[in-house]
Amino acid sequence: MTIVKDGHFLLTFVVINDIIILKIQEKFVNIFVYKINEVKFMKKISVFLSVIMLLSILSCFAVSAAEVPYPPLKTGHYGDIDTEKYPVEYPDRKREKLVLDELSETQIKDDYYKIHPECDYNSITVDYYGTLSDGSMLVFVESDMSLYLDAVDYMVIGKYLYVTSSIGRDIKIYSNNIFTSIINAYQNGTLSDELLDETAEILCFARFVKSNVEPEPQVLYGDVDRNGVITIMDATLVQKLGIGIEEPESELISVLADVNNDGRISITDVTCIQKYIAGGYGDTGRTGIAPLVVG
Repeated sequence: MTIVKDGHFLLTFVVINDIIILKIQEKFVNIFVYKINEVKFMKKISVFLSVIMLLSILSCFAVSAAEVPYPPLKTGHYGDIDTEKYPVEYPDRKREKLVLDELSETQIKDDYYKIHPECDYNSITVDYYGTLSDGSMLVFVESDMSLYLDAVDYMVIGKYLYVTSSIGRDIKIYSNNIFTSIINAYQNGTLSDELLDETAEILCFARFVKSNVEPEPQVLYGDVDRNGVITIMDATLVQKLGIGIEEPESELISVLADVNNDGRISITDVTCIQKYIAGGYGDTGRTGIAPLVVG
């Protein structure tokens, strides 16, 4: 009797044990399947996010290509200008030659002959186009010895485009018995922006539709290298200024470096700029703020 009971108990135990093992196995199988599905799901999420990031990057490039303007052309001579990238507007009139008094014409010829004594004086001709507000005259002088390079010359002069059929065949500025090319006068500062505007009006220069002048970067506290953005380079420069390794180039630089407005340049200013660059901090002083008065 006891043996039967013990046998029945043993059988019951075995059955229960098998059920427990099956349940545990089923649990592990479910966990395993879940993990596999989770990995697959995460891979899908990862691929999806990667696609989204790629599309965002491509979108940024597309926007940049569409919206960011081409860099301004520097004043100088060019063999050609892509007017699709740099469209220009031509005036609706042509430049006109004006009558020059005999005394002035003779003086111009004499000065030209001093520079080119090899030419025949009687072959010298003077075309006069006008006089600027500073007294400078716009003239084209040539003789039997004038030589030109057979190539179109595209001259970018500030916001204007001056095109000549041959290199060297350009109208000159005549002042104080000296002939100077318009482009050189503008580059060396003797021809101001105002005088250039007068020259362009008289000679009917083409004008760039979009500004061909690099804008001055905005003045910001913390932007001590004056490139329009605040970077770790600014923090480094402020640190050098604070410990005396370098001296401020101007009073403006000293003002921009003092971002905490305590009247001196110190490590506190460096810290404010570093926090501004990192983002998420409130105690950055005046960093990134444009001064009310610049000077």
